[in-house]
Amino acid sequence: MEHLAALYMANGCYDAALGPLARALQLDPRRRSLWAALDTALRRLGRQRMSDEELAMILVDGALEAIGRAHRLENVGGEGGIAGRPGSRSC
Repeated sequence: MEHLAALYMANGCYDAALGPLARALQLDPRRRSLWAALDTALRRLGRQRMSDEELAMILVDGALEAIGRAHRLENVGGEGGIAGRPGSRSC
């Protein structure tokens, strides 16, 4: 999770890094590097702090998004899969 968050942050997707960081902190709240990465992501997003409730909502939102993505992939029907626009950047 920490590596995924670092990848997001390296590409400027600080908001996308919050979910993996929140999950990693849930699993290992004593790891200082996770807290430092969360602090960096929040600073880059222009925020000073985040409550435990906000972190929990990020986890819930991420889980719901993953369920929706899995559902969409089930309904694609073989041909095509996921198509993205060349040159577009999204986090």
